[in-house]
Amino acid sequence: MSSSLPKRKLGKTGHEVCPLGFGASPLGSVYSEMSEDIAIETVHEAFRQGINYFDTSPFYGEGLSETRLGKGLKGLPRDQVVLATKFGRYGPNLFDFSAERRD
Repeated sequence: MSSSLPKRKLGKTGHEVCPLGFGASPLGSVYSEMSEDIAIETVHEAFRQGINYFDTSPFYGEGLSETRLGKGLKGLPRDQVVLATKFGRYGPNLFDFSAERRD
């Protein structure tokens, strides 16, 4: 990661993140179709530009965003990436907060 983007401490975690985060809903083809190759390259380019905070949800493309983001993050230095997600909402009318939820 080589960038002049600023970094800020993330609370008391010891992590530093770029204040500009990567919202991964487009990776799930939420707004328009996106190929997996383009999704992965987009994650790589964001990281190259200095973005290291990534946010996703199982709701974005019914899990597609999480899957593609995972593929995009694979191989990047784990100690330089902060990943956030949400839980419980899997579709427009599907909420499941149980421990038994399995896909």
